Amino acid sequence: MVKRFFCPLVLALGFLPPGVAQQADPQQADIVRVPISALHPTQAFIAHDQVNYTLQRYRIDQQKLFDDLCENRGQGDDAIFTAQSNPKDANSYRCRASDRIGTRPQEMKTAVRGPGNQLYLTDGHHTFSIFQDVDALGPDTEVAVVVTHDRSDLTEAAFWQWLQDSNLTWLYDANGQPIDQTQIPADFGRGTLADDPYRTAIYFLRDLVWERPQPALPFAEFYWAQHIRSQPHLQVPALNSSVTYLRWLERISGHMLALPADTAIGPDGQGPDAMGRMALTEVKDIVELLCDDGEPGRLALALAARGIAAGCADLGHHSEQAVLMDDPLYADTHTLADLNQQFPGITSIIETWFRNYKGASGNVTGLQWQEWP
Repeated sequence: MVKRFFCPLVLALGFLPPGVAQQADPQQADIVRVPISALHPTQAFIAHDQVNYTLQRYRIDQQKLFDDLCENRGQGDDAIFTAQSNPKDANSYRCRASDRIGTRPQEMKTAVRGPGNQLYLTDGHHTFSIFQDVDALGPDTEVAVVVTHDRSDLTEAAFWQWLQDSNLTWLYDANGQPIDQTQIPADFGRGTLADDPYRTAIYFLRDLVWERPQPALPFAEFYWAQHIRSQPHLQVPALNSSVTYLRWLERISGHMLALPADTAIGPDGQGPDAMGRMALTEVKDIVELLCDDGEPGRLALALAARGIAAGCADLGHHSEQAVLMDDPLYADTHTLADLNQQFPGITSIIETWFRNYKGASGNVTGLQWQEWP
């Protein structure tokens, strides 16, 4: 096992945001049932490995597929099905919470009605890409959405301007470059919507290093991804092995935790804490992405969907740990040399702890320090 430490980062860790369109009351909103192919995306990319993870879940846990279908229709997330049930036939299985579509509209995906009475999806691009790409469903699968706004009175140009002003569209490509609405694909799924690995990384780190901010901020994951994309030391490696993938996520995790509180991440300059960064005492070990209570984690399943073996057996090959010092005592500690000069012997103490914290059988070797920009 190789341990690598990053030391010189010494950092402190009711109303709608401006520009967010007021959503219709979901209890009174219009609920419509349409095939996926009748909906239009309002963003040009998704996180392909987020889709891959769920597709692999469906392959090994059919219950999850039927549960998600129930949740999509606002009927809870607990399905009752048999070996004869067909995911495309809603009459072949039941949703335990309710037989009525829209019982829980707050859990449903949303759309707005635009010019020509066309429906534009504003939440659910990953869910409907999953439904489109899973073998048992497809683009003709009927889904239910809550229509939060009817702006069919607008021209095409005025409609897209309204979407932007309302924070209901993300007009950037998978490389973070601005686009216009004509560059958004017409269909859902990995075959048409591009892949942004930075958006994928933020998905995997959610609820481990950061959580969705409250009150809700539209496109929080996208703003985090844009920030990570701008960091030269966090550029995407070849994500073709679990070890390489996890190393990259560990570097991103350490960077997010070490950001100064005044670093602008959000659209109005919101800092990392306002954007959902978790306190150090709440951060979870990201190795659960590979092995979660003895079972393959989300990253392992996403890689398996791509034909890359990953899981609990991969743990122990490598781990990167960030040593973060957020106490004013370390205010003048910026480099490894500073650390050793101000606190003689501290690195040896830390290394001794890491060599022994797993016990005699831990086999922790190859310890090394690295300064992190």
